[in-house]
Amino acid sequence: LNAKEDESTSFVEKALNLSKNELSKLSKESLIRITSKLAESLASANSEKQSLCDTMKTAKVAVKELVDLKHRYKELEYAHMELSKETQKLKIQSKKWDAYKKTIQTQEEVIAKMQHVIESNITGMKPPLLIKEPIIEAEKDEEVEETM
Repeated sequence: LNAKEDESTSFVEKALNLSKNELSKLSKESLIRITSKLAESLASANSEKQSLCDTMKTAKVAVKELVDLKHRYKELEYAHMELSKETQKLKIQSKKWDAYKKTIQTQEEVIAKMQHVIESNITGMKPPLLIKEPIIEAEKDEEVEETM
């Protein structure tokens, strides 16, 4: 291997493909140069490997976070749907309560008017005719039957 090949990218490949016989013919300086280049290449490969391992760890953490976020999103989506259903039920119930309030208000007004009528009858009117009128009606019915 000469200096020109030493600078090329295929130097390491050629050094790795040398047979034992070819390696034994090389000078000590050439073997040191080959060993040095192989060590640099190995260090570079190890550094790249470490960088890729770090990138893989980061990617695994990111994937786990993504899975967790997707799961959390599904939970929030479900919670939102349940909240929406509950809100709809409460709106319907609120409308019913409004109707009940109006009914109660109307009943209170009717009761107040009836109370006023009753109080007026008690304080300023003659004795109630409720008892006498049915008796009179009953007597009239008897008279009609006798004439028939």
